[in-house]
Amino acid sequence: MLGGGGGPLDDDALDHRPAVLPSRPSAHPEANAPVVRTEGGGGVLDSKARRLWPRRGRWINYRVVRVNAEVSHLVVDGRHIEVPWHGRCVVGWAGRRPKEVAVLTHDGRQLDQVALMPAR
Repeated sequence: MLGGGGGPLDDDALDHRPAVLPSRPSAHPEANAPVVRTEGGGGVLDSKARRLWPRRGRWINYRVVRVNAEVSHLVVDGRHIEVPWHGRCVVGWAGRRPKEVAVLTHDGRQLDQVALMPAR
């Protein structure tokens, strides 16, 4: 028998978004925890280097952002990312600098802004 992952039943990854996110330590303490938080991420060096040695490429980051039921979409570098019904989005970007993400309601009002830190 093969094993798998699991978690508490009250925090099902595909459950509908709650009005207030469950309390859990956030990677960004300055973020409005009941509205938005990060749940992980990572990065990788792009394999398409311009030269063979020394090997250089772009650093590509990603972060999983979870939002509550008030949030309609995220804005990253002018790109509007619609939030799916389960409230989790993956934000990806190239470079080693933090990425600013605006969190907007259904009527376009900004609830919060979070700086996503690159993977190190």
